[in-house]
This record gives sequence, structure tokens and C-alpha cells, in this order.
Amino acid sequence: MLTEMLGATQGTQDPETAQVLMSMIMMNMEGEGVGDVRDYFRGKLVKMGVLKPIEEEAKAMAAAPQEPSANDKALQAMADQSEADATKKRSEVLKIMADVEQVKAEIELTKAKTLTTLAEAEQTSKELNNVPTPSIPTPPKPEIPPITVHIHNDGQTTTKVHKIERGPDGEMVSAEITRGPKAVDNGA
Repeated sequence: MLTEMLGATQGTQDPETAQVLMSMIMMNMEGEGVGDVRDYFRGKLVKMGVLKPIEEEAKAMAAAPQEPSANDKALQAMADQSEADATKKRSEVLKIMADVEQVKAEIELTKAKTLTTLAEAEQTSKELNNVPTPSIPTPPKPEIPPITVHIHNDGQTTTKVHKIERGPDGEMVSAEITRGPKAVDNGA
């Protein structure tokens, strides 16, 4: 029977099956000093779930701390890594949310400052509109001296003044004068 099991271990590709077969071979060996080795491999097969524990083994297993298997350790490591990744992602999301709240607060502050500036500008505008405009007195018109025009006619001509231009001081600058023959009065 041992030879058959040994042949089966060489023909299997599954490492777990090979381990079970090798443990069975070791359990079935007989000889001096092999008792402890057989007990070790029996315990291994019980832990793997291949053999049911006897009452003594069940009590010992319940009392002894369980050493996690390699699969359990790998699964625990993967679970720990997933939890660490999730915690990191949660932290990143919380930071983004805090940044968003900070930006919202800055926007609200800017709005408040803008409203304050607008209110101050409106108040200043009202104050400026209520300030009386200083009245600038209109300077009195300068007294324009009369222009005296002396016209000497020979009795045959008429002289007419059409336009007189004055300078800033009121003095005559130029005049438009026409002369013509004196109109004849027919007595009509």
C-alpha cells in the first residue's frame, strides 16, 4: 500500500494532494522512533481536515492557540492591504471634501466683501449727491460804454452804421458803414 501511495504522489500535479499523500505515507510507517513522526503527520492531516480528530486531539486543539495557515495568512494580508487602501481612499475623499468646503467658504467671503464694497460705494454716491453744488457767481456784465460816431455829411449823402464790433473791454474794434446818396423827399 505504501508503494502505491508513493506512486500516486509522483503522478499528481496538485501540491495539496501530494502533501496529503506524503502525510499518509509517513503516518503508516512502522518502526522504532517513528511514533512522534506519525503523531506529527496525523495532527497535520487533522488540521487540514482530512482526518477527524479523536477526542483527545479535539480537546488539545480547542485549548491550543490556532496557528493560521499560509492561506489564512495570505488572506489576512490581502484583507489588511484592502483595509489600508480603503482608509487611504477615505482620507483622500475627506481631504477633497475639506478643500471643497474651504473653496465654498472663500467664495462666500468674497461675496460678502463684494456686497460690503457695493454698499459702501452706494452710500458714498448718496453722500456725494447730497453735497450742495457750490454756486459760481455769474460775473457782472461789463458796462459797455456807448460808442459815439461822428458823421459829417455834405448834405448830399447819407451814412448808415450797420454793425459795430466790440473788443473784450467794450471798445469798438470795427464798424460797417455805408454811404449813399441822400434820399429825395418828394413830399408825397
